[in-house]
Amino acid sequence: MSLDLALEHQAEQARVAANAARSVVDSWRDTIDPDNIRESLRTFVDEAIDVVTAAQFATAGRTESYLDRVLPSEPSARVNPRALVGVASDGRDLSTLLARPAITALGLIANGASAERAMAAAAVSLERIVHTQVADAGRAADLVGITAHPGVVGYTRVVKLPACADCIALAGQVLSWAEGFARHPQCDCAVMPLTADDPPPQSPRELFERMSPDEQARRFGAARAEAIRQGADIGQVISTRRRMSVAGRRPDAAETTTNGENSEPRTEDIVDGDRVRSSRSGRAMPEQIIAESNGDREAVIQSLTDSEYLTLAESQETPTLESGSSNPTSSASGQSVTGVKPDLVEVNIRRDSENPKDRALLPEEGKRFGNDVTLEPNTRYRLTETDGRWTDYITGGDGKIIEVRAESKGWNSRHPEFLNPRREMTYVVDHYTYRTDGQGRTISAEGRITHKTNERNDSRQREVGARGKRYFQLLNKKIRDDFIKTEHRKPEPGEVPQYQDIQYDGGHLIGSQYYGIGDPLNMVPMRYDVNQNRTATALLDKDPRTLGGIEGAFYNVERAWRGILKHGAKWHLFNNSKFNDGSWNRALARNPKNPQIDIEIKNIYDPNLPELRDPNTGEMIPSPPVAVKVKWYLNGKRIKKVLHYNNLPPFE
Repeated sequence: MSLDLALEHQAEQARVAANAARSVVDSWRDTIDPDNIRESLRTFVDEAIDVVTAAQFATAGRTESYLDRVLPSEPSARVNPRALVGVASDGRDLSTLLARPAITALGLIANGASAERAMAAAAVSLERIVHTQVADAGRAADLVGITAHPGVVGYTRVVKLPACADCIALAGQVLSWAEGFARHPQCDCAVMPLTADDPPPQSPRELFERMSPDEQARRFGAARAEAIRQGADIGQVISTRRRMSVAGRRPDAAETTTNGENSEPRTEDIVDGDRVRSSRSGRAMPEQIIAESNGDREAVIQSLTDSEYLTLAESQETPTLESGSSNPTSSASGQSVTGVKPDLVEVNIRRDSENPKDRALLPEEGKRFGNDVTLEPNTRYRLTETDGRWTDYITGGDGKIIEVRAESKGWNSRHPEFLNPRREMTYVVDHYTYRTDGQGRTISAEGRITHKTNERNDSRQREVGARGKRYFQLLNKKIRDDFIKTEHRKPEPGEVPQYQDIQYDGGHLIGSQYYGIGDPLNMVPMRYDVNQNRTATALLDKDPRTLGGIEGAFYNVERAWRGILKHGAKWHLFNNSKFNDGSWNRALARNPKNPQIDIEIKNIYDPNLPELRDPNTGEMIPSPPVAVKVKWYLNGKRIKKVLHYNNLPPFE
């Protein structure tokens, strides 16, 4: 077993947790109004959940690649990282925990503290919560993963200096696979699996002796450090029982919970929001399931599978938090954004190849690569066209394609991947990343925009827009038909809801002026008054106060990006209150001569809106997004206001 690999894993998990904590604290400072904490809390919780769940998925998603590198045996099942996302480590809904620092702030203010002091104390609490939750998700995934490896008899703690005395005292202990991992809030220690022949690679004494005398005294206290130097047993000198706890158990209201925060009072008493749910509910976490197994490994694997923590299907998708960036979804250039292993096998195929093996894999012109053929796992297939255009197809551990990378130059809207995106796929096109859902709809687009123009495709835009308009025509008919089928009569005027028959455009997620592609991967059906800056002809469900401003149309946020990139603070609307929410000036000051803008666009879909078949064409038409959500970052600082553009037609 390699300690170097374990320390590498520990460092990466700690980095993701720290970045997530910083990002959420920045959001707290930018979003929460000290004079109106209750009203601004819901927006903050929504943003914080997005960051924390992405980070939880990142840490949990690295388990399989880590264990594959350090263990020779094949597991009986694979970790499902999605099961560990969006939930606190004690099994309760994550939203209640992220809202809890507001209670801290309100309590301090009620007792006479200044708003500044209350906000600072809440930020400290929030950083501790987020760091702990992200780290716990990664360790929980590791514990689930080693449980599914029959060759693993136990595990030990990986400690990286500098570390606290409690963690150092526990280094070197060999724990059964069924024992929980003891940690304190913001603990960065990691799990290292052990087989029967593996000795623990660290010991408390070895770690202690690597520290300077000053550091020993600082971590252990001068008297205890001197006693240890004189030969005292570190485990006897340091008692960790009261300061360490095991994640995954349900909290007792009378004690400090395993998430690092006191369990009272109730968050839902001060917050009303869809994503802030009762803190009394909870689910069985993997540590609890494992602890209750009585050492029956076969039974616990079955229980973990039943609870969806383990799955027979291998998942490799892993979003990342890049160091040095406040944008939680940015990815380093040239690295796979889905977290695939760095040691991929490279296979190069040319369109004009005469090699029989290559010919067997080559798709027909205009068809997608990899259909109806068997691909090798953990492989990067590069398909190069005769004119040098290339596309990379990256497979996961089961041989299925999990990521597609390409440049748009030269395709002239003919790339089959851009025209017909795969389901649940990650695409990296030029320097932008797109992700699709189970219906092949683009759910997100993100990256650093560049003021460079790509080609448009007006016919594709018209097709995408027409599908949005047609969808709601079909939905209206379905609503009426369902009523007739149930009530055995036609509805009276106004008796059933009907959507207005409005114009939809094919709206670019990343505009062609920022080198966004002119293909369906980068388009959604978008209301005409969202895609365009309409003031006189905007639909009546819009707030008139937003018209002509950044909240009034998606077009206007694109307009703001263009103005800032070209003119900076001299853009004529830079200080207009309908555009600048007050956070632009400080962000631009970080790099006024060469501003950098990173964007994160999410399409929100309603799962209750079904895919509908057009009887005229036989085509299945998926529902358009009901809203488009935009976050953006100027010179690495997130702009305060998160933009939400309603994309549903108003009712008649």
